Amino acid sequence: MRRFFIIIILLSLISSCSRDNKSIEIGLIGVLSGRYSEVGVASRNGAELAVEVINRSGGINGRMLNITSIDDKNDKKTAVQAFEKHIEAGRSFIIGPNISHLADETKQYANNDNILIISPTMSTDRLSGIEDNFFRVISVTSAEGTAIADQAIKMNLKRAVVVYDVSNAEYTQPIYKRFRARFESDVKRKIVFAKQVSKEVKENYLDLTKHILSEKPDVVLILTTAIDAAHLSQQIRKSNSDVKLLACRWAKTLDIISQGGRSVEGMVLTSMYTAKDRTPKYLEFFDLYQQKYNTKPSFVSVYAYEAVMVLAESMKRSKSINVKSVRGQLLAIKKFKGLEEEIVINKYGDAERETSLVIIKDGKFEVINE
Repeated sequence: MRRFFIIIILLSLISSCSRDNKSIEIGLIGVLSGRYSEVGVASRNGAELAVEVINRSGGINGRMLNITSIDDKNDKKTAVQAFEKHIEAGRSFIIGPNISHLADETKQYANNDNILIISPTMSTDRLSGIEDNFFRVISVTSAEGTAIADQAIKMNLKRAVVVYDVSNAEYTQPIYKRFRARFESDVKRKIVFAKQVSKEVKENYLDLTKHILSEKPDVVLILTTAIDAAHLSQQIRKSNSDVKLLACRWAKTLDIISQGGRSVEGMVLTSMYTAKDRTPKYLEFFDLYQQKYNTKPSFVSVYAYEAVMVLAESMKRSKSINVKSVRGQLLAIKKFKGLEEEIVINKYGDAERETSLVIIKDGKFEVINE
């Protein structure tokens, strides 16, 4: 009988160890299909690569990570369902969503003490300055408006047209408002026309271009996806216009170059911080990403990779996967080493990062020296 109880105790201990060593499940929510899917796919790729790198290095305190992705289709109802599916499956740590259009749905779950959300790219100002369980590794949207306005002023531009996608108004409108306030701070500078576009309405870019050019602008600021920005740029250049083109970070993906071709040469875009000389850490990431996916990483891939790394470091420091403990460590660490720059997370979970500007030159993004 005594021997029987010893066996039972040993089996119990083995079972307990097995439970402790099972993989840590994290979820990803992203727009993996439809019009904005390039962003979601790049985010998923970056996050999956981070998980792979972490697991090769021994995981989190000896436990492997496993990531499961769910497509939110950039749809509010589908995003809620994605959150619920992850919660039902016991995934307490979520990477995403990507698009600021889903800010209200994300905020709803940010108040859930049982989950921790880290978004790579949701930059809307509406989620800033709130103490909850929503964190991000991207700086807030309004900083882009300031940076792009300062560049327009530096280029001595006076008459601007702004085209912005209200399908992602939580992102584009703050940029537009900040740009307008800064640009029009001098009465000699003016926004002569502002046009809202939407995924709900198929835009006739030829007619839009005619209207834009009739206003005689010297600059067009495009706050849309890369593909929409590329199509509009093509129509503008077909009209033999040499108007300057500016765009937001949302458009800074490989599609802007592949779809826009020569039409987007000289376009200036806001960008993540980019060092003049790439760091060894970034170059290693770049090579791994290209080998795995046979394409170059975008800023979205970088931020998703960093989001997982930030989560992993916080888990390691907390020595547990308790949401409250991991959240506490995330705030306590505060400064994280990104691939090229330091990521500072403030007490509200908002990232403080530099905004750079790039110009498309010879089919490549080139950093504009300050």
